[in-house]
Amino acid sequence: MNYISFSTGTGSIAMNKTKIVKVTGTSKVRGNKLDFLYMTIFYAVVCFAIYAGWCFREYELITAERGTGYYFGIIGVVLMLLLVVYPLRKRIPALAFLGGNVLWFWLHMVFGIVGPVFILFHANFDSSSLNSHVALVSMIVVALSGIVGRYIYVRFHYGLTERIVNLTELLDDLEKEKEELSINKLFVDIPEAKKKLFDFAETVLTPPGSFVNSIEQIVSAGWRAQFIHWEMRRIIRTYLHNFADGHELSFTRKRQIRRQVRNSIRRYFTLAFRVTKFNFYERSFALWHVLHIPLVLLMVVAVVVHIIAVHLF
Repeated sequence: MNYISFSTGTGSIAMNKTKIVKVTGTSKVRGNKLDFLYMTIFYAVVCFAIYAGWCFREYELITAERGTGYYFGIIGVVLMLLLVVYPLRKRIPALAFLGGNVLWFWLHMVFGIVGPVFILFHANFDSSSLNSHVALVSMIVVALSGIVGRYIYVRFHYGLTERIVNLTELLDDLEKEKEELSINKLFVDIPEAKKKLFDFAETVLTPPGSFVNSIEQIVSAGWRAQFIHWEMRRIIRTYLHNFADGHELSFTRKRQIRRQVRNSIRRYFTLAFRVTKFNFYERSFALWHVLHIPLVLLMVVAVVVHIIAVHLF
């Protein structure tokens, strides 16, 4: 571990400078930024296409019964049906010849957005019958649900990959930070401050029993952390003031020490929040998955009914 030591004449205060690299390594951060850039460009193009189609819908350049509009409908349905390949590829090893899971994960996200866009153009942003209206709405709902799922997904994965954030690593990092705080001279001299920090970790890191409990935990962690942060500033300010009375400790040196102490506490809170958020988003994703699958099945049924109705009647 790397430390910065501040000499105070008869004593010293050592602060830990260790960086958290397991979760926020340079390569992972760079990958997340690229994922964000690609998805931002993708969503911008999709939004522009939808806006352009909406503006020109009154000209009826595309009709669902024939020509380009008809083929847009076929493309949209095919893309939506291909969405099932990703979950099947994950669960059936025999489908490995289709490509890697990462490839199909990206295609799953892209097809889930592009497919409904093709259907919107196919319908010219309108629906003339009940079955077509149900099919169109169900597709839009599934697409919006997919966007929500993606948002939750990246909160406890390394970006848009299948690599889940390792909860054990987060807990190990937090435990190491607690050890560094325990041996630090300042926190040894102020057991009250150390106890507040450790009690905070014990409270917020208790595994939630349900999704509702995870919401309560992440909300309470926020205001508790803020309150403890104010308390820690007061305690440390008082300690340094009393410590300076008997030692050669200048105002500049005290300010420098306070800054290092705040950074150490901030790292500690950051790690604690990561574990709390991990629990929340993991449970949120499980709940989202339970809701998303019935929506997909409803969409498939609505699309099949719409196709049969159009071609038979």
